Amino acid sequence: MSNVNLGSQHLRGNLDSGVLTVALDRPERRNACTIEMYHGIKKAAVIAEKDPAIDILLTDERMPGRDVQSKQDRFQQGRAETITMGL
Repeated sequence: MSNVNLGSQHLRGNLDSGVLTVALDRPERRNACTIEMYHGIKKAAVIAEKDPAIDILLTDERMPGRDVQSKQDRFQQGRAETITMGL
């Protein structure tokens, strides 16, 4: 098994026998996804698509919604953004 860096402290990526597993690790917010986490999940999909040795991309949790509080905080700080996943 090898670790895969997905660019987020709240995601754990592991590759084992052709299976790339993405684990959400943000229990204090019930695994609500941040922009950084969405980008990490997209990165996992790109890795899986480009690597012929990876047969399966698996998440070990139900995918929750976006962290609305985080979005509100950025808006109040004048740093609102739009996200497009494009998967």
